[in-house]
Amino acid sequence: MFTDQKKTSLILSILFLLTPFYCFAGITASNPLKFEWEAVTTLTDGSACVVDGYRLYRNGELIETYATDEISCTVTSVAGVGIWYVKAFKGGLESEKSNTLEITVNDGGPSPPINLRIE
Repeated sequence: MFTDQKKTSLILSILFLLTPFYCFAGITASNPLKFEWEAVTTLTDGSACVVDGYRLYRNGELIETYATDEISCTVTSVAGVGIWYVKAFKGGLESEKSNTLEITVNDGGPSPPINLRIE
């Protein structure tokens, strides 16, 4: 599990593929979250394509839409666990979702105690 209580942002790479292929689980972060992804330049058949933009989702709910030239974003999320992914779109068509990221966002409270033991 990747945990870093000191950072206020986390850069997460989201790679566009034809189908989702893995999920990062157990990532803990603090707000704001910074996402980055690779630009989509081809259709599934391999021909060149310029997409209209990208859509960022959390738990299946659309969070924000971004222009074609935007391949990163910074968002503030509600505390708790969320499954995040990005989709490209062109007109009324939308790509399959990218790989997913399971992120637990801290609520800004104190870090949990560690090394509990009995003597």
